[in-house]
Amino acid sequence: MVRHMMQDTLWVTVLQGLNYLIPLFVWPYLIVVLGAEGFGIVGFALSLVQFLMLVVDFGFNLTATKQIATADSQDAIDAVSSATLYAKMLLFGVAVIIGAVVLCLPQFAVYRVAVAMLLPMLLSSVFSMQWLYQGTGHIRRLWIINSACRLVIIPLTFVIVKGAADVLAAVGIQAAAYFVSALAGLVWALRKRLFVFRRSSWQAVRASLRESLPLFVSTATSSVYAMLLVVVLGYFAATQEVGLYSAVEKIIRVACYALLIPALQVCYPQISKLAATDKQAALRMVRLLCGGLVAVMLVIGCVLFFGGEQLMALMGKDYTGSAQLFRIMAFIPVFVVISGVYGQLDLIAIGGERQKKQFRNVYLFGASIAVVLVVCTIPNLTAVHTASILLVTEAVVAFGMAFFALLRHRA
Repeated sequence: MVRHMMQDTLWVTVLQGLNYLIPLFVWPYLIVVLGAEGFGIVGFALSLVQFLMLVVDFGFNLTATKQIATADSQDAIDAVSSATLYAKMLLFGVAVIIGAVVLCLPQFAVYRVAVAMLLPMLLSSVFSMQWLYQGTGHIRRLWIINSACRLVIIPLTFVIVKGAADVLAAVGIQAAAYFVSALAGLVWALRKRLFVFRRSSWQAVRASLRESLPLFVSTATSSVYAMLLVVVLGYFAATQEVGLYSAVEKIIRVACYALLIPALQVCYPQISKLAATDKQAALRMVRLLCGGLVAVMLVIGCVLFFGGEQLMALMGKDYTGSAQLFRIMAFIPVFVVISGVYGQLDLIAIGGERQKKQFRNVYLFGASIAVVLVVCTIPNLTAVHTASILLVTEAVVAFGMAFFALLRHRA
């Protein structure tokens, strides 16, 4: 099992690397071509829509994955998959209403068209079958599909986006890449009969929502200090300030998620299975994975801390002064790795209901810290304040996840 996990992790890391390799070129290109104000519009629109995507996903990437990984028949997989899809269709409508209400605020008028262009990206969350591919052990196939679609679509950015007037084209290309890859993944799953879509009762849909609710609360509250910080900054600050923060934050996230996300997606269903027969072996694998990822992120953090100023100097005069943001956020990937590994792989994959509540409570506490810090800086919220709030909150969440995980190990 360990060898299989390492092979899948390597493959998914390579494929995920392809998905992040293009952004490593695309984001700097957009940062330069659109300028701080134009990129501020892109950053705000993406952050809002990505938060609404969390509403549609509703924690199913954890709960449905675990249910499918431990299912004892194809009928059980079909039942879980169908109920999950019905639930996501319902949540899509809720997300659209939430987005419309937010955009009715006059302060967000400048972002409305860009957000509307990203609606296909929100719809892609309905069709995203990540939980099915993970649970059935086909995650490698999913990333091949995603990589192929995005490698075809995303490079259009360099052909179409030529200046600040092409902001809407930039966000439209992002939306198209998400939508096409999600639709292709759904079609492949249906053709290969990974599941058969069938009618699902309201009781089954409601049970699916109830099972995922605690994890949705966790992921949604974590987004208060991840995605919604950009939205709050956009309310109180100029679009250029939003662009400055978004540019640095995007680079930090790419550096972190290129390795972390593949590791979590491959290991989560495998560790869920292993924990059912040998919990101690599963715990050892979690500790080993966390140690290795933290070591890598420390190296990346040092590079970003000392080289951030030189990196952003290449982006143009609009981004002068971003070195301080890099110094503040450089080691955020270390905290994200600790909270991700101990949270998802230890408390959720190995733990029970008590650990699920601890997982939720840590994120609720972290979100509360973020809200208090934001309130303390209003109405003078700046990119530097926002970066500092993000750093403090990520550190608090990482400490909380590690504390509860290690506390259970000693019990």
